[in-house]
Amino acid sequence: MKKVTKWNYNTRNEAERVIASICPALNGFYKNHGFYIIPHTNEYSKKAFGVILPNLPYNKYPRFWEKITRYNYSPFNINTDENLIDFVELELKKISVDEPNYFNLKQDWDRFGNYILTSLYDFLGLPPDFLTEINIYPTRYGTGTSFRVAKKIENIAKINLREGCSVLNITSSLVSILSRPNINHNLQATWEEATSITDWIMTESTFAKKLFEITNLKYNSMIKYTRSSSQPKLIKESAEYCKVLGIPSTFFDFKATGNSIIINDKTIDFTPNEMRMLKLFIEKRGCIVKIQEIADELYKNDNNFSLYAISKNIQRIRDKFEANGISSSYIQSSWGVGYMLRL
Repeated sequence: MKKVTKWNYNTRNEAERVIASICPALNGFYKNHGFYIIPHTNEYSKKAFGVILPNLPYNKYPRFWEKITRYNYSPFNINTDENLIDFVELELKKISVDEPNYFNLKQDWDRFGNYILTSLYDFLGLPPDFLTEINIYPTRYGTGTSFRVAKKIENIAKINLREGCSVLNITSSLVSILSRPNINHNLQATWEEATSITDWIMTESTFAKKLFEITNLKYNSMIKYTRSSSQPKLIKESAEYCKVLGIPSTFFDFKATGNSIIINDKTIDFTPNEMRMLKLFIEKRGCIVKIQEIADELYKNDNNFSLYAISKNIQRIRDKFEANGISSSYIQSSWGVGYMLRL
């Protein structure tokens, strides 16, 4: 198998990484999934639920937080004012950010990578040498990893990899990159559902057993980590650090008024069915609304309701949330039971 992995570090990508890591703090994603913003020196900085952000003078840039919320960011897809990236890059250079130390990790991947890829392709039913490029961007900031998930499976992978990660983090990213396009398209999975599938592949599958034979390392479940991260000390330290950075609080006030849904004083257009569902969710916010309750609201005179139609309406609501700077995770699925609007 030919060598396909390239390692790339530059301050421009680091600046984009910082910006992309701030957006989930503003739209509620971190809050909903147990991620906490912390400084590089924090004792939790190597944990999966730690989101490392540099202490930069963000408020020096006019309306910095407001401008970030105008855009939907995803890894390697920063669509924003270049001046904003220039500002963050310049401020990073002022604090003399050292290049991440990834020498040992690169050696480990050079040693194990081809064996891991061969086993992964076999497990996923992909042809040998499927990936023609694996571009890894070492970073000091953000979550442990982030990666680009395309609408269809592609043969080029791009991964942001934070300092301190292992070959297992590279592997889990590749599992997600190669499996999520189908999972997202066929199952319309939420982040938590898709991540649970990656966790299962990395911990319980035949591939997981092969991975342990190759590396002698065991993967720690992302979902397990984030669900167990609510420690009072961590929460307090994260809240204090967010104040230092100037990050606005992330609370979304959902109101149903007449024929309108108002979120933080902004009216958002929804279809009549979406509106009825949201009114039900708002009325019972923080509690699971059972599928039968949703069906009773949408199909009052029809006992033959469609689960598919309900799930499509949920997906459209989530898409509209994202388009308006609100994390789609505010609509939480309870598999086989119903849905809930998070507090």
